[in-house]
Amino acid sequence: MLRSAQVSHIRVLQMFLLQRQIVLRYRHHSYIYLCEENMTPLEIAEYKQRWMNKEETYSVRLHSDLHIDGKYWCRKHLERHQWSMNTWTNVYEHTFYFEDNTQAKRFEQQWPKYTNQ
Repeated sequence: MLRSAQVSHIRVLQMFLLQRQIVLRYRHHSYIYLCEENMTPLEIAEYKQRWMNKEETYSVRLHSDLHIDGKYWCRKHLERHQWSMNTWTNVYEHTFYFEDNTQAKRFEQQWPKYTNQ
């Protein structure tokens, strides 16, 4: 639960960011993500390329029977620019890539028996 001082700080931050066309995105566990409001598909692709080219890309391998569930989870809990998926990276396996380690760990906890086998 946020205290009133925290809420007022968030409102001031929101007003500041709205002037620059940036929106606060709220997620679970009190994480606050900043991202541009109207990212075009090209901007999303360029942003993904930047973080996927870094050494600190977090990957989770998932059994191929659960790839639809995996994509649904990512679409529900993450923004489109925060994850990526490669199909058939191994036999019966797809690989999901995440920008942040906490996102990868939360994804992995959904199907512990079927990830990173």
